Amino acid sequence: MSALQAVLDRQAVEATLMRYATGIDDADHVALRSVFSDDAVGRYGDDVVLEGGDAIVAWIASMVTAKTWQHHLLSVMSVTFDGPDRALSLTYLVSSQIGDDTPGAARRTIGRYHDTLARIDGTWRITEKVLDVGWAEDRPLSTRR
Repeated sequence: MSALQAVLDRQAVEATLMRYATGIDDADHVALRSVFSDDAVGRYGDDVVLEGGDAIVAWIASMVTAKTWQHHLLSVMSVTFDGPDRALSLTYLVSSQIGDDTPGAARRTIGRYHDTLARIDGTWRITEKVLDVGWAEDRPLSTRR
């Protein structure tokens, strides 16, 4: 892989991961589905294992139905390539959500995503997403502006 191709692929992988986060935040399930392979596997915490891109998106949609505002902040993105068509990434997550299910409070989740991606028909897609949750908490909303 040339240095230029490595840079282009890293940018494409990062763009895929950002589309995942913005797809959730914008409730854009079409965009969210576009980041997963058909046979993707999702592991969210210790108890949730999902098989297939459609199942992952349906589960995410069900989890955010009561949210009126949310923000997924991704940082410290590490991308390594395991061949020309496979990438591994580690991304830190801070997720903040406000919703009917937490009146007067914001739910904050801190964790790490471990992703495996594959280039499928020229597009980088997530084939495995593992969320390792560090902790979650409800924080009172501030009335200051």
